[in-house]
Amino acid sequence: MTTSTTHPADRLLLLAPRIDETGLQLLTTARRRGLRAHTATSWRVPRELRAPRAAHLYGGPLFGDCVGRELDVVLRAAGPDAELAAGDRRFVRHLPQTVR
Repeated sequence: MTTSTTHPADRLLLLAPRIDETGLQLLTTARRRGLRAHTATSWRVPRELRAPRAAHLYGGPLFGDCVGRELDVVLRAAGPDAELAAGDRRFVRHLPQTVR
């Protein structure tokens, strides 16, 4: 959904209200990289966060259903055959590390 021409500050990472350890790590890393990162306080997109150029969601299918349309995000359902085989490097893209 994001492109290389999208500036990090134009992107949004929105996490569901109930944050877990993975969500906390995503939030911290996104902020370090300059993305707008926010933990929702309800199952709606906060008014001040609507209409980003690119949005990423973390929080499960219920949260995605609730806020996806407001952010113009299409959700993909992952079935048992959607998981990557362990060690299959054809599906892994390595990005240069820019944050320490």
